[in-house]
Amino acid sequence: MKISITIPTYNCGKYIRRALDSILVQQSYFDKEIIVVDGSSNDDTIEILKSYGDKIRWISEKDNGQAHAINKGFKMSSGDVIGWLNADDYYEPDIFEQISREFIENDKLVLLYGNCRSIDEKDGEIKINIPQKNINYNKLIQNGNYIYQPASFYKKEAVVETDYLDDSLNYWMEYDLFIKLLKFGESKYVSKILANFTIREDQKSNKKNILEMDKELFEISKKYGGSMYSKVFISNLLRKIKYHLNI
Repeated sequence: MKISITIPTYNCGKYIRRALDSILVQQSYFDKEIIVVDGSSNDDTIEILKSYGDKIRWISEKDNGQAHAINKGFKMSSGDVIGWLNADDYYEPDIFEQISREFIENDKLVLLYGNCRSIDEKDGEIKINIPQKNINYNKLIQNGNYIYQPASFYKKEAVVETDYLDDSLNYWMEYDLFIKLLKFGESKYVSKILANFTIREDQKSNKKNILEMDKELFEISKKYGGSMYSKVFISNLLRKIKYHLNI
């Protein structure tokens, strides 16, 4: 069973080697594929990608945003299981064997997810994020996203059926994808750290964009039938109140 990982990147030469090596060097699993989709970086990213030779596949061209770039990689992927890893994140060693085994043992599995460690820019641990277990379609719609994207993997066939990521979304394209996937099959939580997520001041998912992020999350929930009394709606409302009151 092949595992294909898409890495979207733009001017992340500072980090991308670590992301690549977490797959090429730190995964002993043999049947794997890396596709890097670069948005025409002007730092040293291209030189780094060239240094890997035929160990990776990559393209560098303008795109229409992160989801559009990731979809390019997904469509190029030849794996049975796919995932995406942002260039400043990286996987834990030797996790691909278990990921493959879980999908082989359950042909209804479309979404596998686990714990994700948040780290600072100096690789210092901030916290270990443990998602909710036994997530299903309705829970995801009503409660919001409890799955940490770097620590999630998907059946390629199901992603194709869902028509990939919605590239009109800016923040929560993974939440939308997870909901669509769970129309087609099952999810499974594995109780181990699968990936590391870097917290950076200049990333788009930071506090200054929190109201926009909340709004997009709520709109996705509402699109799939989330109620006005859902946890997503209440959280969105409370955040707005706190923001305007400067609490």
